[in-house]
Amino acid sequence: MENYQNIIMYKLAMHMAEDMKNRGIITEEEYVTIEQKMCEKFSIKSTSIYRNMT
Repeated sequence: MENYQNIIMYKLAMHMAEDMKNRGIITEEEYVTIEQKMCEKFSIKSTSIYRNMT
């Protein structure tokens, strides 16, 4: 089971990244890169139900 604190931190980071994407601060490609890096940082598996899929 994934660490609950890592999931929370991942979701917070992705919420901020999504907000930046929606405001036009970052592109879709940058958002995808951020999502991949946050998965690595917080040990979120590619099959996780918590992962933000674009």
